[in-house]
Amino acid sequence: IGSEPDSPSLLIKVDAEAGSQGWTRVNRSAGVGAFTELGLTFNPPQANTLSEVILSALNMMQLIPGDEIGLVLPAFQGSDRCVTFNSPTEDFPFDTVCWTSKEFRFVLRVAITVPRLTDLHIVIPTSVGVSLPIAGLTKDDSSMTISANATFGNVVSTSILNSPAVGVVYSSSLSFEPDDAGQPSKIALKFVL
Repeated sequence: IGSEPDSPSLLIKVDAEAGSQGWTRVNRSAGVGAFTELGLTFNPPQANTLSEVILSALNMMQLIPGDEIGLVLPAFQGSDRCVTFNSPTEDFPFDTVCWTSKEFRFVLRVAITVPRLTDLHIVIPTSVGVSLPIAGLTKDDSSMTISANATFGNVVSTSILNSPAVGVVYSSSLSFEPDDAGQPSKIALKFVL
């Protein structure tokens, strides 16, 4: 779940032959970051289309200026690009969002402090220039991940297991029987998703 550096909630107890010690606060500890309640949505949710990427998460560690959140979205498309935002807000606390096409990765640089346990609802705008995959997406695709390089606790690559399916039709056909105008017909539609 994550833990702040030098967290007062970390305790240790020793039961040993040489002597016991009751519960005592750990003096020094590294931060351990985490995100929970992860979800991704897209607007519009359409394959091979420029789309907003909407990330929902609960940060279990404080984020401060200079921290970075990474978001890996395999098969998404777009040219390498960084977009600067001049007025970070509580809703969008980043000053730079970069997309690296070779790694299918967004990097969002934090510009203002985000308190621990903030419900994040981050909308990466279409101006960043990233499109959903040509082949669409499967529901809850575990290859989409989040990570963080954060002062109060890094987050290792973690699957985002709450995302919609985005379909695409590869092949379709429409037939009529009989195919005579003005007559009742049986219509057959075939397609492959």
